[in-house]
Amino acid sequence: MLKTEENTYRNSGNGLLRARCKGCMADEGRVRNEGRCDALHLWYTFGMTEADYDRMLERQGGVCAICGGPEPNKSRFSVDHDHMCCPGRKSCGKCVRGLLCRQCNTGIGNLGESPDTLRAAIEYLEESMIKVVCPEDGYIVRTTAKWLEVGMPSCPCGTQMEAEIKEDK
Repeated sequence: MLKTEENTYRNSGNGLLRARCKGCMADEGRVRNEGRCDALHLWYTFGMTEADYDRMLERQGGVCAICGGPEPNKSRFSVDHDHMCCPGRKSCGKCVRGLLCRQCNTGIGNLGESPDTLRAAIEYLEESMIKVVCPEDGYIVRTTAKWLEVGMPSCPCGTQMEAEIKEDK
């Protein structure tokens, strides 16, 4: 990315453009990062080039490695790395795992990157949800009992759906 007046701060003393763009300054913790100088950010933070990023994105089919969602419109995917290897925002480059959307990256981070905690969260969600199935085409929706009090949903094909009854453990 070329350094321009739009993506670079000015020095408060002399009014000249600063040497680093807003994205690189954000990586150094000076401002909240919105726009990134992609090549420098990738190299400075993860030890990877834009070509490395592009190869990783291609291996993932151009989508988030967890949810399969598309790349954000105005930014790139987050580069996920193992925080047991490299705590914090920077990575040695050897512990990069994949490219994630912001939601998935934040989600696994908030759950401590713990597979056990993630499995417990999945179990919790599945236990609190009721599976509703269309008897005609097998279309499945998961919902809560509160929503079923309003009424049983209809399948897109127009058929009334049925709740699957769980066996008590």
